[in-house]
Formats: sequence, C-alpha cells, structure tokens
Amino acid sequence: MKFIEKESPHYPKVLIVDDDKFSRTLLRIVLRAQEYEIVGDAYTGLEALDRVHQLKPDIVLMDVLMPEMSGIQALRRLKQTNPEIIVVMITSTTCIDAEIIDAGACGIVKKPYSPIELLDVVKTCWEKRN
Repeated sequence: MKFIEKESPHYPKVLIVDDDKFSRTLLRIVLRAQEYEIVGDAYTGLEALDRVHQLKPDIVLMDVLMPEMSGIQALRRLKQTNPEIIVVMITSTTCIDAEIIDAGACGIVKKPYSPIELLDVVKTCWEKRN
C-alpha cells in the first residue's frame, strides 16, 4: 500500500506594522480568521525593516504615519532590498495614493475600513503574485 503525502497548504506569512496597538490587534484577528499566518509585528517603519529581514514575510501590512520612519520611507527601502515582497499600505490620508503606489505598494486600504475591504485588497495582492 502506497501513501500519498498531501502538500501542506502555504498560508501567506504576514508582518503587521502599525504604531497603534489596537490596530495591530484588530489586523491580527481579521487575518488569522482567514488562514493568514501572522509571523510578527512592528511599531515603526525602522523596526519593520529589521523584522522583514528576520521573519521573511510574504506580505507586509503597514500604516503610513508612524514615528521614526514613515511607512512610505520604509516601503521604499523594503522594495530596494526585497522587490518581490507584497506591501499593502493602510492610511487615513487620501491625497498621497499616487506616492504610495509609486513607492511600490501593491494596494492601499483606507481607514476606517471593514474587514471585507481589508481582506479583498490583501487577497488581490496575494493572487497577483501567484
């Protein structure tokens, strides 16, 4: 009798970057419910650079406005060293969409957002890569 090994599904690994603890918790809850693997979080853009290097996420969800280094600055640096990484930016500012996309973001989620909106953007970005 021959056993066939099933491939275990590859759940996208996600790093959450936001200076607001409540926002990080909310994102974690929403994503875990949809089979995303949360590999870690970061409080600042600068911290995100280190976490990406250490944790090797597939997707980074990152707020735009943070202390030390903005999300856009961190996005530019991430794309220089990891051009294949998927970055979805989260913002309450509407006037910088072009700047965010030019910096290399795959998608933008506007605050306030619903879980469905967030998941749609993340799923679309993930499917574009695969």
